Amino acid sequence: MIEVSPSATKALKAFFEEKNIDSPVRVFLQSGGCGGPSLRLSLDEAKGTDNTSLVEGITYLIDAGLSQVSGEVKVDFVDDGYQQGFLITAANPLPGAGEGCSCGGSCSC
Repeated sequence: MIEVSPSATKALKAFFEEKNIDSPVRVFLQSGGCGGPSLRLSLDEAKGTDNTSLVEGITYLIDAGLSQVSGEVKVDFVDDGYQQGFLITAANPLPGAGEGCSCGGSCSC
């Protein structure tokens, strides 16, 4: 299940229109780094293991295994004058979250 805010829908539609793109949007798990795993967005094609959701004319893809672990995923767009970008959150903790720093102490975790 995926929930997309109106601001995220507006930002994605503007991006698609500006770049003349017609592609599904994948929600995927990016692992590593001091911040731990996080959910990200990319343009991609559907695979046989994907759950697909159509929200406001945009197709979202998420691997069925990730969807099962993450629970409901929320996509929002933040533009508060200091930062701008997509905020993707999961209802459940992500795999590998809270395992500590994996960068060998070279960063300030």
